[in-house]
Amino acid sequence: MYGDTMDQPVNGEISGPVGSPAPPPAALRASTLATAIARRAPAAPEVIALSVPYATQVALLDGILHGLRGSDWEARAARHGTIRGVITHLTASDQTVATAAGVTVIGDGWRAGASSLLHGLSGADRALLGRQVPLVGRKPVERPLREAMIQRLFETWTHTDDVLAALGRPPQPPPPEHLRMIAGFIAALLPVALPGMRPARLVLSGVGELAVQPGEPEVVITADAVDFCRYVAGRVPELLHSVEGDDQAARAILQVAATLGCD
Repeated sequence: MYGDTMDQPVNGEISGPVGSPAPPPAALRASTLATAIARRAPAAPEVIALSVPYATQVALLDGILHGLRGSDWEARAARHGTIRGVITHLTASDQTVATAAGVTVIGDGWRAGASSLLHGLSGADRALLGRQVPLVGRKPVERPLREAMIQRLFETWTHTDDVLAALGRPPQPPPPEHLRMIAGFIAALLPVALPGMRPARLVLSGVGELAVQPGEPEVVITADAVDFCRYVAGRVPELLHSVEGDDQAARAILQVAATLGCD
């Protein structure tokens, strides 16, 4: 299981023996861990498609956390107070999904929860992927585990950027194929959050066209894909966008989209 040979976190921190060698660079660590997790995944294409993107984002965040000094954990973060608070929040979110999916979390801290989710997913079948679990967010809603795992990818990316911002480092957008998964997840949630939505379409740079509601669209919203996802996550207050069609419908869609973030 991911993390078997790695030092265990203490309240979200990474601990290790005095004089232990410095951890490898985050990029190298991320690549190595994601490759290892992918090799352990079963042959089911849907399981691999869900586990590898999440594993990649987990590995990226893990690499960043391994480079933190003790005082770094108290760096001020825009959400949840400090970096420690961000990771504590993320740990609780992962635990919520793991518990609902019947996945046993072995150990404490964020890495244990993420590792357990990945391990549980590696043995998943279509029945488990279809199991209804609560999404983490402002409003209670249950969706299949396959969608909840995309939300775990989305939230882990969002909080990775929160940690980077607290450290004064630039954000790291996910690869286009991962971004496409996140945008598709958001598009699927919008009709659930806005009953009676008329046919609508999103056109997101780097992702392409997404039908929010089937049919000849009465409104088309065009925006940058990364900005749109960060807007949904509540990380940008306004979204630079253009609208074709019903302006009022566009405003309603964007207002609802802004409520779909994980925190």
